[in-house]
Amino acid sequence: MSSTINMKLTADGRAALFNAQGTGINATLTHVQIGTGKKTPDGSETGLLAAVQTTTIAAGSKPSPTQIRVSCLFPGISNYDFFEIGVWIGNPAAGGKLFAYFSKPVEKIGTMVVGTDFVFAHEWTMDAADAAVLTIVADTGQSSMLAMMAAHEGSADPHPQYATEAYLAGLAGTANPTMNGPVAVGVATKYAREDHKHPTDTTRQ
Repeated sequence: MSSTINMKLTADGRAALFNAQGTGINATLTHVQIGTGKKTPDGSETGLLAAVQTTTIAAGSKPSPTQIRVSCLFPGISNYDFFEIGVWIGNPAAGGKLFAYFSKPVEKIGTMVVGTDFVFAHEWTMDAADAAVLTIVADTGQSSMLAMMAAHEGSADPHPQYATEAYLAGLAGTANPTMNGPVAVGVATKYAREDHKHPTDTTRQ
């Protein structure tokens, strides 16, 4: 299942960022919730309308100074459609604050099915000053495969075995082609460009 999700920062989320910038103590993202409530987000939310499942964040990263990426796993323990999702600072059941919220008043975000897990992976952009005071706490007890996927996505070079354009360009020869001479296999490891030109052998004119 997939759906376009645009998380909206809540008033509590904005206050947490403001306080973090003032105190120097980062705000910590820890949990994600999904529920069956339906509304148009306006930033005043302090919780989900009808939360059904809560899970801890399995992995998180900051791909750039202005990007936040989180992922988590919701086990398929019951059948229902969900229309809202929230990211929390702290445990919702223990005084946590709703940091960001998204809901669709009509269209469902997804469907939970018994025996089928739902992987939530989301990335959003914010001011660098805000992103700098956010910490993402990952629960290492969640799916190790999910954590590996998140680490892969957050890596600057997730496929080092693949040659980049810059690497291949560096293999191009930079010396002029040699004049005709005795036959030789050659030892050069550089490749020739398609528009290279050999010098004219004037001794044959």
